[in-house]
Amino acid sequence: MLGLLPDRNSETLEKWLEAHPEVEVISRDRAGAYAEGARKGAPSALQVADRFHILCNLTQAVQRLLERLAGVLRRLQLPESPPSVDLSPDRVTAESNGIAMPAPITDPVKLNRHQQQSQHRRERRKARYEAVRAAYQSGLTQRAIAREFGLSRKTVRRFLQATEFPEQAPRQRRSGLEPFREYLEKRWAEGCHNAARLWRELRQQGYTGQRSRVKEFLQPWRSQLAKQTSRKRKLPSMRLVAFWLTKPAAQRQAEEQQWVQVVTNEHPEIAMAEQLAQEFRGLFRDRKGGDLDAWLVTAQVSGIPEFEGFAAGIRRDQDAVVAGIVEA
Repeated sequence: MLGLLPDRNSETLEKWLEAHPEVEVISRDRAGAYAEGARKGAPSALQVADRFHILCNLTQAVQRLLERLAGVLRRLQLPESPPSVDLSPDRVTAESNGIAMPAPITDPVKLNRHQQQSQHRRERRKARYEAVRAAYQSGLTQRAIAREFGLSRKTVRRFLQATEFPEQAPRQRRSGLEPFREYLEKRWAEGCHNAARLWRELRQQGYTGQRSRVKEFLQPWRSQLAKQTSRKRKLPSMRLVAFWLTKPAAQRQAEEQQWVQVVTNEHPEIAMAEQLAQEFRGLFRDRKGGDLDAWLVTAQVSGIPEFEGFAAGIRRDQDAVVAGIVEA
């Protein structure tokens, strides 16, 4: 039996449940209207707060903490090894479109600004992909996932059917400078890095394009040859870092773990929040509903306003949350 209620009012849910006394278990998010409607309409039914929304609330609490400390965090960076030179068009094209390439034997290639932006977009897509799969595993329907994440159901199905994160195919673009690539590589190796001069030389060889095209063509090479002793990456979005902090440590990628270490080392409140988040997830993993009360006490005296508020909300809905821990 499938019923679609016209609104989210508690009275509507109450009346529907009264008309269906056979309902014994009610799985819901933590909206107060649903809790009230379920309590009045089916007082003997077991209310179960679903894991997905509980963990979403946890991540939101961590995100609010990070946003409060944004002034401190935004100056953080990850140091990396010095760049090396790789002029191969396949690597430049792939990395410009966020596609992972096999690591070179030499030091990693320094990404230019466009490539860094592409990489950050890929990280956000991957985080969303993992969140969609986690939501489905927690029991959420594809329709509910699409609504929760603002995705089309076609995209949700594609994520769920994929055996691994679906990379975006690189755009195949052929520059009008490709016929002159060998000459440009030769001149670049000789030390001529001036785009205007190279453009004038190419015009003598028949090139009819604009100087800006030559400058654009050379930009990946210029970035790779930058004289730096280290390359740094700026902090991603607070939402993404919050997702990493609440993610099981064993499931973090190497770079995600690096960022977790950087932000937790930076501020004791974040270190405490990460510990509390992992302990909270552990309750669900081990189905230790009896330990929830002790966790709530710790969170409420943690001195972290965002976790104190989160714990207070869990306390108001504690029976349903415990059911979500032990019944799922």
